[in-house]
Amino acid sequence: MGGIVFLLQQVAYAYGFTSIALIDYTGFSPLFGFFMGFGALFGDIIKSYYKRKVQIAPGQSWIPWDQLDFIFGGIIIGWLFYVPSIEVVVVLLIVSPFLHLAANYVGYLLHINPNRW
Repeated sequence: MGGIVFLLQQVAYAYGFTSIALIDYTGFSPLFGFFMGFGALFGDIIKSYYKRKVQIAPGQSWIPWDQLDFIFGGIIIGWLFYVPSIEVVVVLLIVSPFLHLAANYVGYLLHINPNRW
């Protein structure tokens, strides 16, 4: 899915949505998106391992790590292809936790997610 979403972002960028993009998508392969998606999942796996080591039950919130694990994983694996500017990293670290919490809460309100956060 990471590769597909990245490809869709490339198409949107090519059709003029350049002002809202964090990076210039030209010259990148959709494999970049695939590997960032892989990194996000890998970051979540590592966080889940440590979450169990400190005996936090599955489904129980572990703020802020539940909101940042995928960002760290995606950025670290993404560095194999692209080193983002510090501004991009800061935006991701600030905005992503709020979007993550908001998406979980909407899922809770729609009875998709059993937990609020």
